[in-house]
Amino acid sequence: MALPVLRISRGSFAASDYARARTRLDEAQRSLVPAIQQLRGCLHYWAGVDAASNTMVNVSVWASLTTHAASSRISRTCAEPSMGLGL
Repeated sequence: MALPVLRISRGSFAASDYARARTRLDEAQRSLVPAIQQLRGCLHYWAGVDAASNTMVNVSVWASLTTHAASSRISRTCAEPSMGLGL
């Protein structure tokens, strides 16, 4: 039996970009997050942004390293916190 894989991606941005990062993340929550959750092997996915540390974090749990690797190749732009956000 394969063990689940936890992936944590962290990105930072300038303090002046917080409102933009928050807006973009909120927009992504409506379309991007459901798409990621539909990827084969994705058990859980969360994303958040923190104004105090100017940090965006994505956390995902995958059924196995094999399913994580396959899904990461499919959704490379979803894998890193600031990619696709223009930050």
